[in-house]
Amino acid sequence: MPTDPIDYDQALLKRLLRLIVRKQELLGPEYFKLSARYQVAVGSIEAELELLKLQVMRLRRRIQLLEAFSASEVIDESLIERALASEFYQQELEITDQLRQTDQSRDFLRSPLVKDEPAEAEAIFCEMIFKLHPAFHDHHTEAQEELLGDVLEAYALSDWEAMGELYETVKPMAEPTAPRHDTLERIARTEQEIEEIWDNFPYNQQQLLADEIKLAERQHELYRLISAKKEELAAWTNRYTMLNENRQAGPLKN
Repeated sequence: MPTDPIDYDQALLKRLLRLIVRKQELLGPEYFKLSARYQVAVGSIEAELELLKLQVMRLRRRIQLLEAFSASEVIDESLIERALASEFYQQELEITDQLRQTDQSRDFLRSPLVKDEPAEAEAIFCEMIFKLHPAFHDHHTEAQEELLGDVLEAYALSDWEAMGELYETVKPMAEPTAPRHDTLERIARTEQEIEEIWDNFPYNQQQLLADEIKLAERQHELYRLISAKKEELAAWTNRYTMLNENRQAGPLKN
């Protein structure tokens, strides 16, 4: 019995579609859920450690600046504070951002948006990507670009209601029938991009989050470092207190 000939054009289109959808899955709900889990389980403790490190560095630097003055000099503490604020601005910004991410992650995991996608979501997402993504069109319009942006945003946020509404707009559009001239290049490039996503955060932390023993060990190690850093901070605080007490030039000028 003769078999139907292989439609290589359709095979290429389907291959590229699967890869693009998989890439968007990795950058969408999967990414945010895994990232949020890591931030809550580990990132929050890392942020606490980084904050303590910053406090130690600031205090050490403050002591250095104070020691640069002779005992008889009157010190303007506001100048020292401005110098410290300028010197440690970037570190403070990064820690503030990490703390904000942790709070957002807790809210995200409690959000009603974090739920399993409906059965039809994957199928309509694939169809919309097929009809809107520039990888399948030699002439990609502004309307397609705007719709694609809305689709990707809704998918990333697991906003299935918005996805359904967008689908009603995209549904009448025609599907591509032949691959672009650079489809093979796009397939190779997308495969490489997927590998790079897997190699980076948060997917490089999947094994840690999946192994309760390793996760507990990581948390324990971070808490050990936090305890040691608190002791260091206490020692520098004592030194700072003694330095101020030993100055005989009179009260600090505020």
